Amino acid sequence: AKTGLKNEDVYLVGHSLGTHVAGKVGQKFKVHRITALDPAGVMYTKEIPLSERLDKSDADIVDAIHTNGGRGLPYLGLSFPIGHFDFYVNGGILQPSCANNLWDAMKNFNFLYGECQYFSVQF
Repeated sequence: AKTGLKNEDVYLVGHSLGTHVAGKVGQKFKVHRITALDPAGVMYTKEIPLSERLDKSDADIVDAIHTNGGRGLPYLGLSFPIGHFDFYVNGGILQPSCANNLWDAMKNFNFLYGECQYFSVQF
């Protein structure tokens, strides 16, 4: 149905798997902007065709904020650039005080809650 909404007025924000869903929407409707928050890396490697994951052709502007890519909890986030602008919190390395392997994350329940300790003293 006609709503009067213009594609250039649409701004999508996706988190994790939602970033790739936003990319699929952008492929179909060519939206103005997509922001990817911690784009999912599991099953979304560089080898996956661009038609199956978010990339900079999915919107006029695609920006991504990567906080959990690279080494660590096995590649839960993308470590490679996918947009026009990619921001790497902490330089793209594993965040301080976060579990650096699956076992450590599971025994501290960080895996379930996505939690890292940023304080030197636990509360």
